[in-house]
Amino acid sequence: MSDGPVGNVFPDHIADLRAACMRGIVVALDDSGQMQTVDVQTHDGALRTGIEVYQPFGIATAPPVVGSVALLLAVGADPGDLVAIVLVTPAARMGGLDPGETVLYGMGGARVAIGSDGSVEVMSATSVTISAPDGLTVQGNVTINGSLNATGSVADSVRSMAADRALYDEHTHPGGASSPPAPQQ
Repeated sequence: MSDGPVGNVFPDHIADLRAACMRGIVVALDDSGQMQTVDVQTHDGALRTGIEVYQPFGIATAPPVVGSVALLLAVGADPGDLVAIVLVTPAARMGGLDPGETVLYGMGGARVAIGSDGSVEVMSATSVTISAPDGLTVQGNVTINGSLNATGSVADSVRSMAADRALYDEHTHPGGASSPPAPQQ
């Protein structure tokens, strides 16, 4: 099979170009250092170890090793200087998205889905914790399908529930009606 006109002119460089980008099966992952690294088995059967994984700022991921594939780039076309520019796990990929949708998801079933209509859905198989030392503000109406438990004060635009409770506990019944039952709550 001929490589065409380019192969005839640059036959020694075709293999270099083909080796500049390749796939590798991930066999180990180390996320303990400044850069995440992977060990991969490449198409030619070679085991390449300690390959740095490039991830965009603000997003960190450690995919499962079993079933993951790395897209490898030979920096400067040097096969001795490989970097992994993306790791994928085809069997765990969340599919079925509509155009314009984005989903951040993990293996345990948790996900944040951003719809093409501007909606955001947060789902968790267990729980969601929001830590905001300076407070949390929600703009818009809130619907809770379940119980609400508060360890601090609960208030509306008039006063707190504790203040309402104090007003209720102090009230009397006119016309000789019996007093409110004890204990006051």
